[in-house]
Amino acid sequence: MRKRFTAFILLFLVASVSHAATWSLNGLTIKEIITGVSSDIVVKTEGGAEQKNGCVVDHWVFSDTDENKVNRVYSMLLAAQSSGKQIKIYNTEECAQWSYHGIYSVKTFDQ
Repeated sequence: MRKRFTAFILLFLVASVSHAATWSLNGLTIKEIITGVSSDIVVKTEGGAEQKNGCVVDHWVFSDTDENKVNRVYSMLLAAQSSGKQIKIYNTEECAQWSYHGIYSVKTFDQ
């Protein structure tokens, strides 16, 4: 009985973790990229949908303590915006600061 319970808990945890994040539903066009004194990057887009109930549509925030990650994401966002490429955002499915969607990672693609 104890083994079944342990197996059930492990299965539940794996299923929960595998659905903890998802790619944005649509291709997004970057409208604004905002940085400041913190390492946060705020991105305002067009063409998105509400990923998580209560989060502001087309508003995203990337926050990390690793300066290299922040620089990579910022560079990728700037390159996508300047080239006119759309992006997809792998989001946290949680509302972050200011009820914006949180960002795990970003990818570009040709339309």
